[in-house]
Amino acid sequence: MLVGSSLIKIAEANPKPNPPPIPDITVTSPYYCNNQATVSLTVEVKVFAIPTIIINGIFYTEMLAWLNYSLDNQPSSKLILQKQGTVTPSVGKENPFNGDPYVLYIGRETLVNVADGQHSIAIQGETYLNRTLLKYYHFTTDTASLRVKSSVLNT
Repeated sequence: MLVGSSLIKIAEANPKPNPPPIPDITVTSPYYCNNQATVSLTVEVKVFAIPTIIINGIFYTEMLAWLNYSLDNQPSSKLILQKQGTVTPSVGKENPFNGDPYVLYIGRETLVNVADGQHSIAIQGETYLNRTLLKYYHFTTDTASLRVKSSVLNT
């Protein structure tokens, strides 16, 4: 008499689903100076729009818990973001999520009494899944020519 047994693993639910992509932060200005002491700071945040994670039976996507900015290592200030809408562009460098839709948020601040010279802005934040966001933006003001030269350093 021959007796045998075998164990077949058919399927298993993923106990830890992949988190959604981290929001993409872009500093779109300063790129010029309107007067000697005022610089416009504009920050775009693109948040993946497709629900990708289930918590207690509810679909969630990654969102920002908070976002701050700091000019030249001064104390940070809260950056207020306004929702612009959901965008579904084609795949390309303008879309960080490979053609998938994203929600666009824009934050605008006016920086006053910015002296001539080199400056840096640190954009810092955190997502609701406790992932850290950090981007540095460097620019130089020259009020004699009323121009601002800028560069971005991503981290």
